[in-house]
Amino acid sequence: MISYSGLLQKLDEKGLTNTALAKELGISSRTVAKIGRREKIADYVLEKMAVFFVQV
Repeated sequence: MISYSGLLQKLDEKGLTNTALAKELGISSRTVAKIGRREKIADYVLEKMAVFFVQV
């Protein structure tokens, strides 16, 4: 099973909603919804998220 607990924690720490994250990264809300359902998301999306959280 995939765990995005660290990512979800970062979202909470930064006060970001899933919608705000999708808009900031230029990804679909459907992709962000996969995180909540613990589904696999593309590696390039994970890379975008990692870069985003390092910069914020």
